[in-house]
Amino acid sequence: MKNQVSVHTVLLFLAFATLILMPMQTDATDTKSRLNQIKTSKTLRVCIWPDYYSITYRNPKTQELTGIDIDMAREL
Repeated sequence: MKNQVSVHTVLLFLAFATLILMPMQTDATDTKSRLNQIKTSKTLRVCIWPDYYSITYRNPKTQELTGIDIDMAREL
């Protein structure tokens, strides 16, 4: 009975270790491929929140977004 518990514990540990380490490897690969996509397309997409009133403003005439977050995204 004792051997079954230790084997079960080892298998459980290996399963958790695999689950923890697998995303780390995927993230590194995704980061490299994402960087390659940016370099190839020469386009970097930036997420903003246009309804965040103190830093973003939509010009009612042109419907163009302006503000500090837009300026910072363009500089980036």
